[in-house]
Amino acid sequence: GNEALCRLPKEGLERSSVLRSSDSGSSWSVGGDCWHHRLRGTLLLEGTLVQKRYGNLLQLFRSTAGKIFESETVNNGLLWTKPRPIDLPNPNSKIHAIVLSNGMWALAYNHHIKLEDEQGGIRTALWLALSNNEGANWVTAARLEDAYIPLTKFHYPTILEVGGGCRVAVVYTVGRKQHASEVL
Repeated sequence: GNEALCRLPKEGLERSSVLRSSDSGSSWSVGGDCWHHRLRGTLLLEGTLVQKRYGNLLQLFRSTAGKIFESETVNNGLLWTKPRPIDLPNPNSKIHAIVLSNGMWALAYNHHIKLEDEQGGIRTALWLALSNNEGANWVTAARLEDAYIPLTKFHYPTILEVGGGCRVAVVYTVGRKQHASEVL
């Protein structure tokens, strides 16, 4: 069809939303809010959207609670379920998920809770996980970066499927205190 959906951060940080288009992106309207003000100080940020086989959408979020959170919609972003944590850690760093051509889901994320060093938040252990049941369970597929290097962050991943047959490329930022981030 010609419907499109993209995430929309909201002022105040107590809710997340999406933009909806029913005309291939010529015009946009704000969808329903995914409220998280009742999560006791937990902020959900920078969601990533994946579509389930039967049309429902799942939004996965980075969070300030040490876990990745999820919320689902059955009506293309008008109403969202109450966000809940899944069984993967998150140090409040960006995540990215896609549905692969074979139906499996891929998720790139930092696999640890929030840690601090003299630079601030540590973002190491950048992993790739796969799910063959639409996010109900995740299995580690690759440990892209697993070492702690002082003052270095591995973060802001983006997954691309390349060459078919469930081959992926993960592009991410390597950040160091001494200079600007570079893309590998």
